Amino acid sequence: MNQSPSPYSRILVTGAAGQLGRDICRQLNIRLPEVEVVAASRKELDLTSEREIHEVISTLQPGMVINCAAYTAVDAAEDHLADAELINTKAPGWIGSACRKIGARVIHISTDYVFEGNAPSPRTENDETAPLNIYGKTKLAGEQELLRAQPESLILRSSWLYAAHGHNFVQTMLRLGREKDSLRVVDDQISSPTYTLDLANAIISILTTENWTSGIFHFSNAGETSWCRFAMEIMRFSELDCKIIPTTTKEFGAKASRPLYSKLDCTKLKRVFHIESRHWQEALVECLAEIKKKDLNHG
Repeated sequence: MNQSPSPYSRILVTGAAGQLGRDICRQLNIRLPEVEVVAASRKELDLTSEREIHEVISTLQPGMVINCAAYTAVDAAEDHLADAELINTKAPGWIGSACRKIGARVIHISTDYVFEGNAPSPRTENDETAPLNIYGKTKLAGEQELLRAQPESLILRSSWLYAAHGHNFVQTMLRLGREKDSLRVVDDQISSPTYTLDLANAIISILTTENWTSGIFHFSNAGETSWCRFAMEIMRFSELDCKIIPTTTKEFGAKASRPLYSKLDCTKLKRVFHIESRHWQEALVECLAEIKKKDLNHG
């Protein structure tokens, strides 16, 4: 896809200290050096404050807000509904309202956990949503609040995000793989692991398009796998001698329910924005190489 110059001179990235936010800010600076990127972590922008959100957006006057902030602790959300609602539901609506006042657009990151996970084929944007846990319910409500507040918003659902930095499944498996001889990992939940760098580049392709299209879209790396097989590949590519033992969701006993099959159909994104995604194994190899390079530099 040929990249056009960005139509936005200033872009505000919320949740900028998180794994996706960091990659988006880095890629914006590399690919769109002419754009002023304002990186806002919790220190710079309190997303639990409607007043502060309106004040910051009104003062900065960004043309685009990329909202990467989320309460992503799936199990903890079951006991902290109010906190999850503030960040996942109310904040997107407040951001949308503030952006609509100044004529700014929003790209908002959502999740495959808005689906129940009992269908046999990948989920499209038009499929019925039925989240199983508080995290998924608050994220779905956040999508709805945002589109009500600013219809010129684009929601990008993704799945099983991981990065070469921060706290995520890949980092956890690498740490435990060095510490333990074996690990039990759930083998009956299926989706697509998604490298944050690929998602960040997809977002930049969207915001540099000449034909902005609002609404809901899906993006993940291609292919599908289980957490167990994902873990096996992490160990194999990293040459770690840790045996991965399959277990079931029921046996694992996590507090929050998870969808058993939440693979996303990304056809709409390809059709509208001409964005293709590479296979998750290819992306994983690149991420692990980046982690190894960082470890060597710090070692």
